[in-house]
Amino acid sequence: MTRKTVLSIIAAVLFPMAALYAADDNTDAKVAESIKQLVDPNVSYIAPNGKKAAITFLAQNPGAAAIPLVDKLEASKDPQERLWVLLALAEFKDLSLLEPIADKFAALVDDGNFGVQYWGIKLVGRLKAKDAVKPLIALTESKDYITRREAALALGQIKDPAANQAVLKLLKDAEPTVRAAAADAIAALEIAGVKAQVIQALQAKDEKVFVMKSLVAAAEKVTGEPFGITANEWTGHPSVWQKKVDAWIKKNK
Repeated sequence: MTRKTVLSIIAAVLFPMAALYAADDNTDAKVAESIKQLVDPNVSYIAPNGKKAAITFLAQNPGAAAIPLVDKLEASKDPQERLWVLLALAEFKDLSLLEPIADKFAALVDDGNFGVQYWGIKLVGRLKAKDAVKPLIALTESKDYITRREAALALGQIKDPAANQAVLKLLKDAEPTVRAAAADAIAALEIAGVKAQVIQALQAKDEKVFVMKSLVAAAEKVTGEPFGITANEWTGHPSVWQKKVDAWIKKNK
């Protein structure tokens, strides 16, 4: 059984509508041409047949485009080409076709090119690649806050309990977007026995409202106890939602 046949079977099972595209030889030819446009350094982004058009076509034909894009990602040594491939994959609404081979993307999180690493982290998160958990945990110690933030979010998507302690540590990160990402990941991971740590983070009264919102969501998730803060209250005077936070902490300590 050839590789193409195997992939067609996978597509038919996991992505039946996309498999119809994959069976279309004309679509296959258009996919090949679109990938060529995508990685050609002489093709502009916004031209009528430029990179943007190529990305749109590839994203609209995932059953035919996913595997050729992965093949290009693996074959290319050019960071810019690899980045364009990842940008195209990022536009896919559904990556089901790639889930059976999710762990082969784990190495992307350690890529030496920042752009490839950034989009690689996002990809392994969406694919819930278990082999990426260990390197992602290591990245929570990165000197770059964007890398720490994206690693935390990806770990939350993968939902492996091995990441629990690394994510909890980021609640005290110096960068607010990392703290918010850590809270989001805690909510996603549904970590048991972290009520005290979340309450401690809430008591610190983060100066960033978006961080407090993420902490509140995490606290509600791990305790099942709502705060009762409305969307309008979050955008109003801080004293209103802070009063509800204080009341919740008093009740749940």
